[in-house]
Amino acid sequence: MHAQVHICVRCVRHAACYHSLHHTKYKYNFCLFCPIWDYLFGTVHSTTEELHRKVLTQPPAKLDVVFLGHGHKSFSMLHLPWLSPYLASHEHRQRWWMIPLTPLTLVWAVVCRYLFTTSVVQRYHYRSTRCATWCLPVTAHFYLMPSQYGAIRKMIVRAAKDADDLGVKYLGLAALNKAEWLNHGGKDLLPALADRGIKIVHGNTLTAAAVWQTLLQHTRPDDEIFLTGPTAKIGRALCLLLAKRGNTVKMMTVSEERYQMVRRDARVHGHRLLRCSSYTEGASAGVWVIGKLVNPTLIQKHAPPNALLIDYAVPHLQPHECEGYRYVNGAALRYSPRDTDLTFCHDVGETMPACLAAAIIHAREEMPDHECGEIDIAEVEPWWERATRHGFRLDSADVDTTTCVAAVAS
Repeated sequence: MHAQVHICVRCVRHAACYHSLHHTKYKYNFCLFCPIWDYLFGTVHSTTEELHRKVLTQPPAKLDVVFLGHGHKSFSMLHLPWLSPYLASHEHRQRWWMIPLTPLTLVWAVVCRYLFTTSVVQRYHYRSTRCATWCLPVTAHFYLMPSQYGAIRKMIVRAAKDADDLGVKYLGLAALNKAEWLNHGGKDLLPALADRGIKIVHGNTLTAAAVWQTLLQHTRPDDEIFLTGPTAKIGRALCLLLAKRGNTVKMMTVSEERYQMVRRDARVHGHRLLRCSSYTEGASAGVWVIGKLVNPTLIQKHAPPNALLIDYAVPHLQPHECEGYRYVNGAALRYSPRDTDLTFCHDVGETMPACLAAAIIHAREEMPDHECGEIDIAEVEPWWERATRHGFRLDSADVDTTTCVAAVAS
């Protein structure tokens, strides 16, 4: 097993069994992750080490699916459960008191990148499916450095092999772990896993399905749509679906070649796909679909007042950045709290990202294939039907979008 995963499991087991004695011995082992205080004050029970050895001889708990994430900005490391269980259950955003810690977290991000490997964030169940979220000790800016691509790919492959060694059947890829420039949506990982049984799941089809359902619920066929990230996997699928529906889509892209490829894929509906080279051209669109990280000032400057923002970018926009607009996170799926004991907040509170839900559904339905590469448009609607069968729903019920119009004057 990968060294860091093994170390992390040992630490979690030690903390759990250590503090469990407090509930039977009462006056001992008060602390959970900081037993140093019990050692200093003489409140460590005499059977602690014996219990720890016994727990370590037990085989690891079986898992069906692992979701592989990574850090965002450096402050996101403060949200890990072993540092702050409270922050781990809340959205990853910078609080005022984190700002003075920035130099320390930046140094720690570099240390983690070069000295540590995959760690276990949380184990949980979804209904009867045994799940875990693992995290690469890599913050997002490393994914933007070409010099780091090879090392990160090796880390993902190593994590997949570790999961396979544990009997895991599906590995879900979060955020940049499936970036096109890194591994083409997980497709480049397959040769290294040819002799393994584990399946790679990028989850983009369900993400596209969730955003598509959001569009169907909150827009009309005559609405003009401004879409960022239109030539990536999810953006391409949405452009094709919207054009077929009858919407005019303004595609914000710098690549004429990739725009023409999507336009050709749209066939007879291609005339509804218009290429934009600046955000100024989105001023007439009453609906903005945010599929790629956008500077909030550009939205405030160019999006018309009260425009509908449907966001599936990672990281997503924050509420204070959307004042004056109607905002929907299209990729966040709600579920019944009775279905899971998940407490770690992956993205939006009390939801899970659609790509995680997709990995869970793969496991629950024992799907036989990898989900990598481009999205099959024909699979978008069936994937939403699967999601609803397994208890997932959109996170947009309380958003007022009734005033959506076909075009807003600039």
